[in-house]
Amino acid sequence: SRSLAYISYLINARRNLSQPIDLPADEYTPYNYAAIVYMKTAMVFKYLKAYLGDEIFDKCMKTYYETWKFKHPMPEDIKEVIERTCGKNLDWFFIDLLKTDKKIDYKICKEKEDKNNIGFLITVKNNGEITCPFSISGINKDSIIKTQWYEGFAATQTVMLPYGNYDKIKIDADEIIPEINRRNNTIRTNGLLKKVEPIQLKFLAGIENPDRTQLYWTPVVGWNDYNKWMPGLALYNTFIPEKNFDFTLVPMYSIAMKSLTGTGNINYTWHPDKGIFQDINLGIA
Repeated sequence: SRSLAYISYLINARRNLSQPIDLPADEYTPYNYAAIVYMKTAMVFKYLKAYLGDEIFDKCMKTYYETWKFKHPMPEDIKEVIERTCGKNLDWFFIDLLKTDKKIDYKICKEKEDKNNIGFLITVKNNGEITCPFSISGINKDSIIKTQWYEGFAATQTVMLPYGNYDKIKIDADEIIPEINRRNNTIRTNGLLKKVEPIQLKFLAGIENPDRTQLYWTPVVGWNDYNKWMPGLALYNTFIPEKNFDFTLVPMYSIAMKSLTGTGNINYTWHPDKGIFQDINLGIA
């Protein structure tokens, strides 16, 4: 969800400053100790539970307890018990999600209705680093009608979602998967610009909402010796967490000069996960 745990994870993950879950405690930065050890860990186990289903997940936990009560299990022991109980290979979870800082990002590329009305053919691209399972939901008027899980894959594949009266289709509609980017998860079944979300104009600040194209605003006032007083309006697209692409436009009006003035900047930032540079910024002001 757009919870404190998810936003806390994103703040460092998008800057490639997050760390794996399975590390000795003294190797964490103070921020990551809270965001990763306590918050991301809870998110990924909730994700595993959603994928396996409540009944199977509960069976796995009970089997693990009965097998290892009053003993001293190691991390590989819980992996062995859960995989044996559910009958699935969970390397994507116990290795990729717990032992690395690899990111998850599935993207809906396009959709089309099957000619025989069996379902919707949905082309999905894995932009992330983990071939982990994901869900797709058919939605009508913001209510989830149908959800189906799919096994993970690399690159691009087309999957089938059973037919329904959907006005949009969305990856991870329940917002359980700790994806690095949820802004590419949705496509509408009708209309133009199917992947562009409605604009949401908000005052001052807010938390990222992947279901809206957010634009923030706040009144501003400036002064200098030439223009004197300059009332204006700041328009910007980012607050928490940061985006790679961000802009701030501040049109203003000089009362003394009776003319438009102002300022603005547009930036794109890369956060390399290797090399000597932590941030690379290209912008114009």
